[in-house]
Amino acid sequence: MGVYRTLFANLKCQRCGSMFRTDIQFKTGDDYQMQAYEEEQPVAAEDDLQPGSYEGCSDRFCDPCLELWQEHEADAFINALAQLVEGGDLTVTRSAALLKAPTVREVLETDKELGIMSPGARLSRFDLVLAWKGQQVHPRSQIPPWESEFWTVLNNAMNKELLRNEWELGCDVFREDLEVVVHEDRAISVELSR
Repeated sequence: MGVYRTLFANLKCQRCGSMFRTDIQFKTGDDYQMQAYEEEQPVAAEDDLQPGSYEGCSDRFCDPCLELWQEHEADAFINALAQLVEGGDLTVTRSAALLKAPTVREVLETDKELGIMSPGARLSRFDLVLAWKGQQVHPRSQIPPWESEFWTVLNNAMNKELLRNEWELGCDVFREDLEVVVHEDRAISVELSR
């Protein structure tokens, strides 16, 4: 997201409904100092933040729910990758050895036990090389991830599994339906976008 400002506020977890403290990131166009604010506190007079509304984004879930989502995301990643290997469109090699789906599962399950990390970090941790329909897609593909059929197929498969596990927004863990509002009296708050 680059540079941004932060509003610390309490929001309702979109999974369990509990209130949790989170940081809401927002941009004004002049955010190089990356200022931080507390909800309902007045913005300092010397601060250049002008009254108005700014689009904000934050985590959807409280820490316990986010941790559970990350566990489910790790499972969805492992299952999707193994299914793509079983389907024949994806090959995975490690130290020049071709890995079958059960071995891919085993390697990535071991990594899951070591701690939660992003799917790409899991692949790099064990020096896995992925080729989609004969073209290398990890690491260092010539095709940007957002243009690669492989990453789209993988993300869609992960999303479907997360939806089946009752994560109603699947892979989407950030909410972007927030507005940070600076009032005329310089108080700052968060509201749902209209």
